[in-house]
Amino acid sequence: MSQKLSSNPERLEAVRLMLEGITKHKDELIAAGISDEFFQKMTEQKLLVEKTEADQERLKSEKKLCTELLNQEMKQLMKFYKRVRRIIKNDVPQAGWLEYGITAKR
Repeated sequence: MSQKLSSNPERLEAVRLMLEGITKHKDELIAAGISDEFFQKMTEQKLLVEKTEADQERLKSEKKLCTELLNQEMKQLMKFYKRVRRIIKNDVPQAGWLEYGITAKR
């Protein structure tokens, strides 16, 4: 029965364990067809995946911070917008509201 590796952390852990096992039993596995070159390529690929995963996590964090900043800046912008909208609705005749993008009836 084979195990289902559905998440990247599970997959990386399985690869880590596999590489440990290969390291301990290299001589036996060379006879079975696992060469040093294959082992080295697998190790390099694992390191590349770990680096890429770390980059992805860093980018997720940056995106979250950027989203928070965007929300704060948008909130500030909407304060300006609401203030100007209120002034226009009070001081400009209703017929001219459309020029400012205001489609309200009152």
